Amino acid sequence: MAIILSFTYFLLVQLVPRGINYAIVGLALIAICVLAIKTFLFETEQTQLRLLIGIFLLLVALIIVISLYKNMRSLRIHAILLDYASTMIK
Repeated sequence: MAIILSFTYFLLVQLVPRGINYAIVGLALIAICVLAIKTFLFETEQTQLRLLIGIFLLLVALIIVISLYKNMRSLRIHAILLDYASTMIK
């Protein structure tokens, strides 16, 4: 599974380097939020641990959103550099 995901990511970076730069951050945020929601909904007797993990995941998502907002300019620059790098490999 990891090899398939790695190869898919490699192909997507080669085909749409600027778009994948933004999409990966968005997909990571969605994955973290879904994991936090599933953690809150998970039935277990250890509710304190479940709440702790869920709150931690939400804090990680919040930190990523704040970092994304503050570093949007560098994310644009990384997209340009990724575009140049992918054209050099082609």
